[in-house]
Amino acid sequence: MVYLEAAVMYPYRKMEYYTDNFNEQNFIGNFQFGKFYRGVIKWMGNRKQPIVVKVWDTSTPKNLKANQLRLMNELILFQHEKIPSHPGMVVKLYGFCSDGKHLAIIYEIKPLDTVYNLIPKANFTWLQRVKVAVGLARMLRSLHSGRKPFDPFVVGNIDAAHVMVDEECNPRLLDFGMICGGIFPKRQSFRIYGCDTDPCMDRKGELTEKTDVFAFGVVLLCLITKTVYVENGKSDIPSVLYEWAWTKYKSYKSGGEDGKSDHLLVHQSLSAEPDYCSSDGCTIVNLGMKCIDNIQSERPTMKQVYKQLLKLEVVKHHANFVGLE
Repeated sequence: MVYLEAAVMYPYRKMEYYTDNFNEQNFIGNFQFGKFYRGVIKWMGNRKQPIVVKVWDTSTPKNLKANQLRLMNELILFQHEKIPSHPGMVVKLYGFCSDGKHLAIIYEIKPLDTVYNLIPKANFTWLQRVKVAVGLARMLRSLHSGRKPFDPFVVGNIDAAHVMVDEECNPRLLDFGMICGGIFPKRQSFRIYGCDTDPCMDRKGELTEKTDVFAFGVVLLCLITKTVYVENGKSDIPSVLYEWAWTKYKSYKSGGEDGKSDHLLVHQSLSAEPDYCSSDGCTIVNLGMKCIDNIQSERPTMKQVYKQLLKLEVVKHHANFVGLE
């Protein structure tokens, strides 16, 4: 493999050292192609740099070959002019490892947790959830804004497990294993991590910006319902969240349920918080449902989604916390 000069390669023993031999206590969670770990780089004078180490699965020759390409693509992506030019869009790349048997990459970030792990937690507040939604929408809006001669970037596998939240509640995308568009060729779809795959992909088979919009809508609905898919299938809500959400929403629209639409999907504990207001809940529910519309052309763009989120009362009242000032 040929690597870019700006990317520093480290031996695998460094990954082990930074993560305390991949100690179980440093394990954050799985992503589509491997695992995330917390780590620390120790400098002179007791200075420490918190990091996240992403380790790709290399258990089979097929996985090793495919993930070598994903590592290469990610290194190329981080050198693209659009990535570093957008503050807060992605994390800073510290280095990587590729020794023929191991593949890993190091991000400079002080991680709180993944969105997937945070969603069910009681101490992950309504305001924090909105900040994550706004930040993720801002990232996708930027990636989707193509700049000639390039097409828009399409992430392709946006998932709550792929978004890391730092200790200031800023969301950061940490997997680009299916990215296409921009400087990369178009990609035909294949199985995406999690359960809520865009049903339109089965019919057209190609990743588009509207695929990302659908995935964002799923994450948004997960944030407000405090629900995530579980790999063992043990959940009070079906694994295909968008189908469950549509059933509830259609019942409301047809007059089958009384009250405002936010009461259908916003978790009761969130609607009881002081920063919550019913109009915001309704806006987010309606926006989430538009994002997961079965007809791709009916879905909003991420620019439109971001614009709608900025109109939320909680965003106006906490603009500094959300990162708009």
